[in-house]
Amino acid sequence: MPKRAKCAYAKKEATEEFVSQNRGNLASFQQAIKATFEDMYANTKMIQESRKMRRMERKRKLRVWTILKFNPTLKRAGIQKRLKFLDSCF
Repeated sequence: MPKRAKCAYAKKEATEEFVSQNRGNLASFQQAIKATFEDMYANTKMIQESRKMRRMERKRKLRVWTILKFNPTLKRAGIQKRLKFLDSCF
């Protein structure tokens, strides 16, 4: 959801009244379209970064799980030793 709200009114008087009550600025159609595309770009970048971070987190968890599963010393270790190892990974 964009951080910048955009509203359209049929009458200029209604727009001016809304702007005076709720802060904001009056813009032309072209300016509103430009602001929309700028917001879409920012939202897309934010979503891409969020997905990238989730992928990295999944890879890290998989790597830790693989180490725990296939490490012979940790395989026979108790829960306390495994938890200690996991804490060192984070």
